[in-house]
Amino acid sequence: METHLAAIHASLDQLHALHARMSEASKQKACFTQAVLHPGQVDILELIRDADAFEASLFVSQGERTGEVQAPKPSLRPVTVPTPLKQPRTETSDARTYLLAAEKLLQNYHNAPRARQHIRMLLKREAELQRHRARYQSMIDQAGKAQAQQASSSGALPSPARTPTVDATELKRVQDEIQRERMEILALESLLGEHDRDMQPAPSPARTTPPVPSVPIEARQASTPRRATPRAHAPARTETPRTPQHRPLISGLQTPSDARSPMLQRPARASPAMSLSQSVSSPRRTTPARPFSQSVSGTPTQSGTPRRGPARASPTGKLVPVGTVPQATDALERMAAQAWERFGEPLRYARPGCASAPFSETFQALRQLEQGVPRDESALSSYGSAPNPTAPLSVSLVMMAHVLLLLMRAPAPHTLSLPSIKTLSDTWWRQQGQAALQAAVREPALCSASVQQVGFDPTDMEQTGDALATRAVYGLVAKKVLRIQRAGGAPSVGFA
Repeated sequence: METHLAAIHASLDQLHALHARMSEASKQKACFTQAVLHPGQVDILELIRDADAFEASLFVSQGERTGEVQAPKPSLRPVTVPTPLKQPRTETSDARTYLLAAEKLLQNYHNAPRARQHIRMLLKREAELQRHRARYQSMIDQAGKAQAQQASSSGALPSPARTPTVDATELKRVQDEIQRERMEILALESLLGEHDRDMQPAPSPARTTPPVPSVPIEARQASTPRRATPRAHAPARTETPRTPQHRPLISGLQTPSDARSPMLQRPARASPAMSLSQSVSSPRRTTPARPFSQSVSGTPTQSGTPRRGPARASPTGKLVPVGTVPQATDALERMAAQAWERFGEPLRYARPGCASAPFSETFQALRQLEQGVPRDESALSSYGSAPNPTAPLSVSLVMMAHVLLLLMRAPAPHTLSLPSIKTLSDTWWRQQGQAALQAAVREPALCSASVQQVGFDPTDMEQTGDALATRAVYGLVAKKVLRIQRAGGAPSVGFA
């Protein structure tokens, strides 16, 4: 019995020792990988597993983790932006670029010499404006520097009350310049319209049949003498005269005595061919005399000839002769006052310092301006205290003076059509104006002292007279000196 108990006790001790060894072995950490333990059975799936707490404790994070750990994103690599092939346009609207493009299009796709000529004229005008702009900018800069020097020398600040006046003056000048440019555009559009109308083929004249005379056949036969001419190798036969039946005749055409004696009737207009056809004719073909009809005014005219209206008088016959001052009237005095009010600065090329003058002196001043303000020893050096012009005398101002003289020389109500103004101005420009201005450019001593002081601008010297007249008319319309009426037919130009 004791032997069995000892054996059972020894077995229990062995089980207890085995259990202790197994529990002790379970407390040890597992290895990191099985690659070393099983080098012959390498499987990638067996190598991939989640890290346990011991492995995770080997890595320490400096920041606080608020969410899932994300892989770091790659940094952006700086890339240089490719430069465009063409430089971008700096200005949205460039007048010179547009004009050059229009000229190129006309040279390649359309034959319009007058439009090309006006584009060149606008290019010269744009260059002139740029020169004036640079000159005015330099003058403004010099005035600002002088004012700053004066203020620094005197120790007083410039008066702020003058700034609004300068701004208002500059704004008014810019508005006038914009209005003049608009009138230039209108002039160019009108010239393009005239060119398009000239380029259109003229319609073929419709064939009109002469009106059938309303004179009875018997009256026409009675008014036409007949002579029988026997044909060759034909027996002669006796002609029995036919007595025409008397019917009521039209008043004013024939009388019974004329019907009874047709040979005594004398036509109003007879030609040799008609006389020959009346004297000798064939019995098979007779040429009756053309009947007459009574016109509205009582003058007999041929019914087959269309009646024309009264001949229109030439525009040169209505104007006062050149060199003669028209008789002053209330309308002309009003025009002179209006010219000094809105066109006074160009007039002061001929009358320095003058603010207003009666019609006769205004007409003489315009005449001198038309001739390029020639030198006059008897003229006064100053006629008042008005500011004199500072810009050079231009060809457009000379043509404006010529247009004003044409309207003043015209009969009341002192209006002319635009085509008449262009025709007269072109004739004057070719015969007198261009030569006089060219002489003034060659010899400045021939001009007055005021023109010699500011100079003469021969920019548009080579332009035609009709183009200069069109620009002058629209320029005066922009200055509100003239107005254009388009009631019907050709536009009529008169004082505003």
